[in-house]
Amino acid sequence: MRDIQAHVAAKENSVCDMQTGKDVQTLSEQMEPIRFACPVCGDTFETRKEAKKCRDQPFDDGGLTVGTIVVVPDVWSSVYPSESPWVAFEVPADPDSDDHFDHVVQRTPYFVVTAIHGHKDRPHECVVTLATLVDDELCIGWNPATGAGHCSMFRIDGGKHCDVDIDLTYLETIKPYLANCNPSSQMREEAARLARLGISTGELL
Repeated sequence: MRDIQAHVAAKENSVCDMQTGKDVQTLSEQMEPIRFACPVCGDTFETRKEAKKCRDQPFDDGGLTVGTIVVVPDVWSSVYPSESPWVAFEVPADPDSDDHFDHVVQRTPYFVVTAIHGHKDRPHECVVTLATLVDDELCIGWNPATGAGHCSMFRIDGGKHCDVDIDLTYLETIKPYLANCNPSSQMREEAARLARLGISTGELL
């Protein structure tokens, strides 16, 4: 007599899509009451009112729109080419600093918002896809629209900043650099073209 359990276990350990025991697939219960689904996240509710309340949660887009140009200091690099039109500003090296990151020049890039969308796992959370050509190749990634939980984004048009630093010390540090941000016509045209194209991603910035 063959060892059935061994055969089943071997199959379960392969790449095969297989369920057994309590996990085995069955027919759906047709007598379950019909529920109402939120079209944003797919969660279901007993009443239309509950589903509507879930659907109507406001998105916090941070005041950003597709085409908004932002500076993202957390994505600085010392190897970005200084002549790139997508370099917003340089923070000079400070060899006397206790922070070893300060020992090299920090070139901070411009990004443009190319899409505003929901988080792939939390659809009610608004995120933005950002794009840059700072290193002469397209770099994209998503960031929370408010900056919360990841990278601060600073607008150069006088609009609301999406700063994760609640004490605003970060903004105070880079404010002099932001004041001198003046993207070239080349950068603005390339940013506008990327925004018109529309790009979104599920990869974090």
